[in-house]
Amino acid sequence: MNAKPAETLGGKIMQGIYHPATLLGLRIILGAVLIYAGWIKIFDMPGMAKSIENYRILPVAMVNIPAIVMPPVEIITGLCLILGIWMEGALVIATGLFAVFIVAIQSAILRGLDIECGCFGTSDAEKVGTRVLVRDFLLLFVTLLIWLGYKRESTPVPVPDPETKDLAAESSPEV
Repeated sequence: MNAKPAETLGGKIMQGIYHPATLLGLRIILGAVLIYAGWIKIFDMPGMAKSIENYRILPVAMVNIPAIVMPPVEIITGLCLILGIWMEGALVIATGLFAVFIVAIQSAILRGLDIECGCFGTSDAEKVGTRVLVRDFLLLFVTLLIWLGYKRESTPVPVPDPETKDLAAESSPEV
């Protein structure tokens, strides 16, 4: 019983994940999350700076830079994901953002900081903890699925060259 990879359960799941409609849905969800997070933060940059300061990773004099840069970057990245433009850049940025968020959240958990994450601005009042960490890991996982699907879609399928095939047939010994 030699089943082709697409006929196995795992193959069918992968076909479903890499289906263009699934990838579009994942891009829309991830893009919407980034746009929402950036939109909320852009209207409370002082609160965003305070949230970043609370993590105690950057010097106080440096917290304004990410507080100013991050919200528009999240919005633009989300728009690019939804519209399907500049995908490689958007995926690199999204991957980087979620990786940085995961490191910052894990750092706060390990140091026992009792702070709000600031993930969706200062109004969400969600404490840093395992739930926030798992959510960001899931968002990173979705980003990686989109990466794999995008690479799969953008990789050209090799087309056999008829001349090469003829040469291979001529050079093979006949039995």
